Amino acid sequence: MRLISPLSVMGGMLLTFLLAAPSSAHASTRTVCASGCAYDDLQRAIDEAQPGDTILLRGGETYVGHFILPVKDNPAGLDIVIRSDASSPQPGVRLVPDGYPGANVARSSLARLIGRGGQWKTTPVIAVDPGASHYRVELLDIDGISQEGYYTLLEIGTNNARQATWASVPSNIVLDRLFIHGHPTKGQQRCVGLNGRSVEVLNSYIVGCRSFAVDAQAIGAFNSPGPMKIVNNYLEGTGENILFGGADPRIDGLVPSDIEIRRNHFSKPVAWRSPILSEPVGAPGVSRQGGGALGAATYYFKVVAVLEAGGDTALSAPSPERAVSVGSGEAVRLTWNGVDGADRYRIYTGNAPGGQDRYMETSDASTSFVYTGSSEVWQGPPSQGTMWSVKNLLELKNAQRVLIDGNVLEQIWPGGQSGYAILLTPRNEEGTAPWSVVQDVVLSNNVIRHASGALNILGTDDIRPSQQTSRITFRNNLVYDLSSAWGGASHFAVITRSPSDLTFDHNTVFMEGMLVLADDGVSYGLRFTNNLAPHNVYGFYGSSLGIGSAALAGYFPDATFRRNALGGGPAGSYPSDNFFPDLGTFRSQFVNPGADDYRLVDGSLLEKPVYAAVTGVQAAANIHGHYEDVTEAVGFVRSVGGGDAGNSAGCRP
Repeated sequence: MRLISPLSVMGGMLLTFLLAAPSSAHASTRTVCASGCAYDDLQRAIDEAQPGDTILLRGGETYVGHFILPVKDNPAGLDIVIRSDASSPQPGVRLVPDGYPGANVARSSLARLIGRGGQWKTTPVIAVDPGASHYRVELLDIDGISQEGYYTLLEIGTNNARQATWASVPSNIVLDRLFIHGHPTKGQQRCVGLNGRSVEVLNSYIVGCRSFAVDAQAIGAFNSPGPMKIVNNYLEGTGENILFGGADPRIDGLVPSDIEIRRNHFSKPVAWRSPILSEPVGAPGVSRQGGGALGAATYYFKVVAVLEAGGDTALSAPSPERAVSVGSGEAVRLTWNGVDGADRYRIYTGNAPGGQDRYMETSDASTSFVYTGSSEVWQGPPSQGTMWSVKNLLELKNAQRVLIDGNVLEQIWPGGQSGYAILLTPRNEEGTAPWSVVQDVVLSNNVIRHASGALNILGTDDIRPSQQTSRITFRNNLVYDLSSAWGGASHFAVITRSPSDLTFDHNTVFMEGMLVLADDGVSYGLRFTNNLAPHNVYGFYGSSLGIGSAALAGYFPDATFRRNALGGGPAGSYPSDNFFPDLGTFRSQFVNPGADDYRLVDGSLLEKPVYAAVTGVQAAANIHGHYEDVTEAVGFVRSVGGGDAGNSAGCRP
C-alpha cells in the first residue's frame, strides 16, 4: 500500500492551481530580422504573438512598414513586448541617442522603424487599434523620415469615428525608452498621439516634432479618458510639447483625467527662432541664351528656396538681386548656391529694382534654371523666410486631476502665440464639447526658465461654451529669466475670465514684467502666500484698477494675500503681513541671481518664519520627491542653473 503524505496532497493542489491560473510560463520570444530569424516580417510576428510573448528585433536593422497592434484575446492581461535586442539603457533611465548631449545609447544598437513613404506618408509607423490592450514598446528608433511632416508618427487610438465609445479605447499601452523623431528638415505634425486608457510614455527622447502650418506636438491627447503617465522624457514640439484637448473628443462627455506629468524636460531649440530655410547666399549668376519668350528689357532676378512638408510650403527670404538686359525672344540661365533642406527653388523676376512680381519654379533641388518667361506665376517674393509655428510648452484645454511635478520647462518666445510656458485654457474647440474643463491641477517642484512668460490661466472659453477653470495649485516652483531676451511682456502669470480657487504658494519668481496681470472678470478663492519675487513697476496688477490692494479688491475680493516678499514694492499699496525690502536688499538675499543661483545666503532676511517663502534650495529639496538633504538639492539647483539641457538638467529617474 502506497502512503500519500499531506505534502503530496498539497503539491497536487498547488499543481492544479498553477495549471488553472493565468501564467506566462509558456510565453515565447519571437525574433525578427532580415535573415536567419524566426520571422523576417514584423507585422506577421505581431499578428501571431500571444499575450506574454516578446517580439525581439535585431538592433541596427531597419524595418519598413506601417505596423498595427491589433486586439488580442487576453483575459489574463499579459503584455506583448516589442523591443530591440539592445541591452541599454536600463529600465527607469531616459534613453538619449548618440548625437545629443548626454548620450547613453548608440542608435546603431536600436531597431529602426520607418514608413514606406509615397502614398503611405500620411499613415502612422505604429498604430494601436481601437480596443487593443496590453502592449509594451521598448528600445526602438521610430523615425519619421518617410512621413515628410505628415500627421502622426506613433498613434495610440484615434480621435475619429472608429473610437466613439468607451469600449473602443485602447488600454494598457506602455512606450518606454524610445527615440521618436520627425523628418530632420520637414518635421512631424505629431510625434505621439496618446488616445488610450492606462497609457504611459516613459524615459524616451522625442524630438523634431515641428510644423510651420499647424500646431505640432511631441505628445497630443484628445480622445483619452486617462489615466496617463508621461514620466522622465525629453520633449520638443513647436506648437505644444504636450497638449491635452485642442480637438473635441469623439466620446461624449470625455475629459482626460488622472494625468501624471513628472520629471520631463520640455524645450524648444533656439534655432527655431530663425527662419526654417536660409536665404540663398549671394546674387544668382546670370547668362543670356536663345529659345525664350522674354521681351527686350532689363530683368531683376531673386531666388527663393522652397520646402514642402505635410502638404504645406515654406519659403526662404529672397537672395540678393541680380539684373540682366536681354533681347526679344531670349532666355536667362541662372545659377545659385544651394540651401540645406530645400526641395526646389523659385526664381522671381520683375522689370524694376526690387520689383519682382512673378516667378518660375524648378522641379527639384537643382541650383540652375533657364528662365524662359513661359508659364509664369504672378506673385511677388516673401519679405522674410517662413518661421516655425511656436506656441507654448504645455497646454491643458480639456483635462482634470493632473499632477505636473519635477519638470524642467524652458525656452519659449512669442510666435504663433504670446509665448507663455504653460497655458491652462479650457476650449470647446469645435463647439461640440461644452463639458470641456481644466480643473484640479497641481504644478509643483518645477523649474520654468528662459521664457517670455510663465503661466496663462483662462477661466472659461472666450469663444464657445465651456466649464470654469478651478482648483489650480502652483506650489514650490522656481521660475526665472522671464525676460525681454525672449520677447513678449515677460509677466509671470496672466489670469482672465474668472477662474476659481487658485493657489500660489512657496514659489520663487524672477521676471522683468508683472508678477500677476488680472483682467476680464472676478475670481474667488485666490490664495497667494509665501512667494518671493521682485515687484518691478507693476507687481500684482489689475487692469484699470492698479496694483496691490486695489487689484485684489476688484478682481479677487476674498483673496488671502500674505507672507510674500516683493522686492522693491510699495508696502502701502498691499495688505499687511507682507515684506517689501528694497530691490538691492532683496537680490542680495540670493547667492548669485546673475548666475541663476537662487539659494538663500546664510542668515537671509527671507528665512524668517513670518516670510517663509520658498527658495531655490527649498524648491529643489522636493523637486523629485526623494532628495534626502539640502546638499543634494543644491546640486540639482546648480545643475539646472547651468543649463544642462541635453540631460534634462539633472532630472533623474
